[in-house]
Amino acid sequence: MRYFSPTRIQELQPIASDIDSLSAIPFFNDTGVITGLKEKLPAYLARANGVNPPDICEWWKNNKTVLPN
Repeated sequence: MRYFSPTRIQELQPIASDIDSLSAIPFFNDTGVITGLKEKLPAYLARANGVNPPDICEWWKNNKTVLPN
């Protein structure tokens, strides 16, 4: 959950190599998925910067066009 919360992303400031740890989750254990997540990481960090959303699902809803799944 730590990489899916914009608040936690601000705290952790992950780099692309940190995303490799997600491959331990069967859903993410795919090179294409991991590569895509790494490519989107800069945009995710930028969108998460300075926000403190009360509802994480609402934040994702508001950012779905910028940060598609």
